[in-house]
Amino acid sequence: MFPFIDFSIVQPDKEEEASYAEGDETASGPAEGALLESALPVVIDQNAPVGPGEEEEYFGALFSLCAKSKVLEDAKKVHDYFLQSTCRGDLQLNIKVIEMYSKCGSMTDARRVFDHMPERNMESWHLMINGYAANALGDNELALYENMRNMGLQPNEQTFLAVLSACASAEAVDEGFIHFESMKTEYGIAPGIEHYL
Repeated sequence: MFPFIDFSIVQPDKEEEASYAEGDETASGPAEGALLESALPVVIDQNAPVGPGEEEEYFGALFSLCAKSKVLEDAKKVHDYFLQSTCRGDLQLNIKVIEMYSKCGSMTDARRVFDHMPERNMESWHLMINGYAANALGDNELALYENMRNMGLQPNEQTFLAVLSACASAEAVDEGFIHFESMKTEYGIAPGIEHYL
């Protein structure tokens, strides 16, 4: 359907995906602006025939391109077209939108998407928490973590990695120790080596 787009270059490799999920912003690909510019006209063409699953694959690829290029204007353009699509309620694609905005440095847009998601999973919470930490908004991250706890959601090892990272970015050392202790005493999670770093 989209012969001019080589999806293999826009799919994040597993290492890059895992790295971002853990809050590491050092993993980023090269800017793919030219490819994005050539792909956008297909999105605009509402009459282009789309097969089952192609629309989701296409938007997933575009979100990855925008995340790699970190150009907020392009991200907003792609997101606008996504909101007009039939797959706008897809959980995994909405998670990719959050990741895209986080990598573009717009946590306001990421939060707007997060707040309007019809359903959320732990991955979406972790992406928001890590996004705040990666964008030096540790206080916002800690508030979101408290919101998560107040909703009765059970934090896991990944959650505490994100929380400890946020405490570090907010220079909240004492609060970091409190969360570290609650991980063990309140939630019964044995800290791994990564929780000490």
